[in-house]
Amino acid sequence: MPLVDPLCGSGTLLIEAACIALGRQPGLQRRFALERWPDFDASLWTREVEAAAALEQDQLADGRPLAPIVGNETDPAVLAQARANAAAAGVAPWLELQAGDCRDLQPPPGPGLLVCNPPYGERIGEREELEQLYADLGAMVKERCGGWDLWLLSGNPELTGALRMKASRRIPISNGGIDCRWLHYAIR
Repeated sequence: MPLVDPLCGSGTLLIEAACIALGRQPGLQRRFALERWPDFDASLWTREVEAAAALEQDQLADGRPLAPIVGNETDPAVLAQARANAAAAGVAPWLELQAGDCRDLQPPPGPGLLVCNPPYGERIGEREELEQLYADLGAMVKERCGGWDLWLLSGNPELTGALRMKASRRIPISNGGIDCRWLHYAIR
């Protein structure tokens, strides 16, 4: 099913999803500190890296192509970073990263999955602007995303309230030391 991040930022959630779907293992091109350990077995390491690389595919395991993976970002510099990140991860051809405001998002035909990590006022955004952003995001989702599911990473319950939606599930996590919740909303 389609996956859309209406506030994709640097593309992390979409890139990770594409990597998982395509069997692309993280860090295959990087060097690790363990490679300098005295008992490091370079031949074993090479075999394991090659085995992990062999899992990569250009379609789903059952041979079907990936459904659309769409990211939306308003800031051109951040969108450029998302595109660079997708290219570095080797998944750029499978992502549709577009300039635009979440309020104007037209999702692919559903059902689908929305996922986002909107700013929650810790590092990015002013309270009043963010409250309006959450309210507008909630309105857009209810208007255009019937039959979809939304998973939203929230670090500010007051802002989340501006969505005017009731979460069916809450999963507590820490995101960069900030107490957060993954919130699930079934859009009907």
